[in-house]
Amino acid sequence: MGFGILFIGFFLLLNIPYHSYTDAIAAVISLYALYKLSGVNTNFKRASFAAVGFSVFGILEFLYSALIVFIPTLSIPAVFTALSIVRYAVVCVLSIFTFLGMRDVANEVGLRVIAIKCERVIYMTYPIYALSVISEILSFFSLPFTVMQYIAVVILVCNMALIIISLTVIYSCYMRICMPEDEDMPEKESKFKLVNAFRRHEEEKRREYAEYKMQKIKKKQEKQKEKNEKSRKK
Repeated sequence: MGFGILFIGFFLLLNIPYHSYTDAIAAVISLYALYKLSGVNTNFKRASFAAVGFSVFGILEFLYSALIVFIPTLSIPAVFTALSIVRYAVVCVLSIFTFLGMRDVANEVGLRVIAIKCERVIYMTYPIYALSVISEILSFFSLPFTVMQYIAVVILVCNMALIIISLTVIYSCYMRICMPEDEDMPEKESKFKLVNAFRRHEEEKRREYAEYKMQKIKKKQEKQKEKNEKSRKK
């Protein structure tokens, strides 16, 4: 399930203090999830491209951090700042396209509440990551240490809050939206009636989504036929 794997990838982003050691793992997991979702809509496909960039960056970031352990003289503050700026930019792009894709899917299956939550995450992502980049740029200037500490704490809290909110929305998609690839997954009957009722509800949502996609494909084919017929007549 794409959303379940995506949840794990975004969960690893919570490791903010030592992100250089887990970013590569988070990026690869997110890439796998978005690869599975890339056939659903264009924004998921764009997000998968961003995940490729994040994966490459995460690997390079990890190699640099590991190299510093053996060669401490390579630890240069300016390099860390540059890496942080690039990281914020890449994660920002990844998050925006991911939640745009989730919003589109939620709208398609009639889950407007989840779609609105996705839009809120997108609106939060822009200013938080912009402020994060600005805070890193400010480190090049000789600001008072106390001021830099306060800024760092505010940025840390904002980033953690954004990731936690993002995780709740991804989990909502995982629980409420059933993708076509899940149709082949066998499910055993539960002893609890509530669980079975929930599964029947999800099965219905899954069928509705599959039917919607089929209708969408048919409409595209009909439009293409009409265009071909018109071009032949000309």
